[in-house]
Amino acid sequence: MKILIIDECSFRKGTVRKIFSDAMCSLPINFQHSGCSKSAINTLDKARRSRLTKINLIIIELNLVIEHNLALINYMVKVKDSSTPIIIIGNADGWVLKLVSNIVSSFKLNLLGSLNIPLRSADVYTIIQKIKQIYGKGNTEHMSVAAHDTVGVIGKLNEEKLSLYYQPKIDIITNKIIGFEALSRIYIDKKNIITPDCFLPILESNHFNFNLTKLVFENALDYWGSHKALKKYQLSVNINIDDLLSEQLVSEIISQYKEYEDIGLTLELTEYSPIKDEVITFKSIKRIITNGIKVSLDDFGKSYSSFDRLDSIPFDEIKIDKSFISDLDTNSRHQAIVEAVIELASKLKVKVTAEGVETHSVLKMLEQMNCCYAQGYYFSKPVAATELVDWIANYNRQLEHI
Repeated sequence: MKILIIDECSFRKGTVRKIFSDAMCSLPINFQHSGCSKSAINTLDKARRSRLTKINLIIIELNLVIEHNLALINYMVKVKDSSTPIIIIGNADGWVLKLVSNIVSSFKLNLLGSLNIPLRSADVYTIIQKIKQIYGKGNTEHMSVAAHDTVGVIGKLNEEKLSLYYQPKIDIITNKIIGFEALSRIYIDKKNIITPDCFLPILESNHFNFNLTKLVFENALDYWGSHKALKKYQLSVNINIDDLLSEQLVSEIISQYKEYEDIGLTLELTEYSPIKDEVITFKSIKRIITNGIKVSLDDFGKSYSSFDRLDSIPFDEIKIDKSFISDLDTNSRHQAIVEAVIELASKLKVKVTAEGVETHSVLKMLEQMNCCYAQGYYFSKPVAATELVDWIANYNRQLEHI
């Protein structure tokens, strides 16, 4: 499948590419990029003349839709391309997106929808279903088993099929293990394990994310509490900030934690959308903190988790999103952003964890910037619960010989 992303912002193109790849799971995708309408027209014209380079989907940023008096749209009308699916993305008021979408639709082009930036996984997933309907089930046979099967995913959300993996968090200076982040997987069989990128949009759109949070929290806490060797390490569990609207869920989290107060527990808050009810949300956060549970701002700099939260949530840690970390050694803009966040965190007297560390050069740069902790494949991919104790012992043995 060939997808053309038309956007002048290189960083945003990378983000769009990542979220659409995740939503399509393992479907093979060939991305092409254009930074202006003129370049996009050349690409589309070349594709139109050759069946081998046909574009299956166009994702176009709002400003480039209207660039040069709708040049790209006029081109598609001129060549009578009413079949190639189009998605408009943009950071603007809803009425602006709607107006531009109505203009594009008036030309009878195949507009699948318009999405606000930052993109939400659930919205992208919904659009993907339209694409699958257009190109047929046969062309999506490489997708992960049951990733698009709502009933299948929800039916397998139970203790038997839920598998937890643990991503180590490492002290950058000492290389010692600080703690682990619990990550969920849904087990189908030995060949098929579904990751959150595939099943979270399904659960969110069907309001089952509370169930997942509760199940992950219970399993992780019980596993940590049953292994004495693990209690010296911090345990982090992800929670969507929307989950905090459920006072029952918050009460259950606090109640269960009271049984394992010797565990250093952190809840990593992620925002996929604006806070729906700030009064209830901040009341829940206050309850969590006063009961001895630490709070971390996860995926900082991505989606809605940004600087306004630094003033509204009493937190212990900032986790910088991997989109800023993975190319830190080659991207000067990301270097400036990460350095600024680390300096700000230092003044606020909170720790910083960099996610997505994959190379030694990135790790050394983080060390020079005085970043506290790191996570990523440089140290280890997420470790299955059944292998965790052995992995820790092996890591510590190797550390002794460094």
